[in-house]
Amino acid sequence: MQKGNKAFYNVVPSEVRDNLDGYFNIKIDDARNQPVSDNTVDLIVSSSPYVTSYEYADLHQLSTIWLDLADDLKEYRKDFIGTSYKKYENKKLRSKIALDIAKNMLKKSPKMAKEIEAFFIDMEEVFDEGFRILKRDGRCCYVIGDTKLKGVDILNAEVFAESLQYSGFKLDRIIKREIPSKILPQKRDEKTGRFASNDNANTQAYPLEYIVIGLKE
Repeated sequence: MQKGNKAFYNVVPSEVRDNLDGYFNIKIDDARNQPVSDNTVDLIVSSSPYVTSYEYADLHQLSTIWLDLADDLKEYRKDFIGTSYKKYENKKLRSKIALDIAKNMLKKSPKMAKEIEAFFIDMEEVFDEGFRILKRDGRCCYVIGDTKLKGVDILNAEVFAESLQYSGFKLDRIIKREIPSKILPQKRDEKTGRFASNDNANTQAYPLEYIVIGLKE
């Protein structure tokens, strides 16, 4: 990380480094509905959420309360991508790979199959919105890894690659790399999908990581 930060610092133009207030504009918002005009963004970089057995709103509950970001945590959860509090009846999933994953999960857990569908529907809306705001020849980069829930392979990278194309992007390339070390736990329980100690785990959490890159032509 330290080396990567240094390399990034060296390629940032000095006029940006010396005038951060003029270039930074950090906001908390919804990636599915961004307050940005059409065709105005050069690059999107995102470390995406995962289909997991965790609620992201619960994981970030302390910081949410501390920073006073929500008045009602129950309602706050409903806005998160892939939350179990959300079900879609009128929205259809386009990705055939995602549909196959949900179908395989249906045999193990109908509830989790619906959650998987909701997650990928949300992400398709993220990709649609990304296509809208990007300039021509702009790129979007999504960092994601595959995982496994209840013995079902969740092929996030393949779904993202397919979904980007449904949104209008050309698949530019996919960068694949092994994750040599991470502060986060490295093992999961296949049945629950939760992180586990090495003694109780039976699969690696994210042994490989992918950067899925789409190009708006």
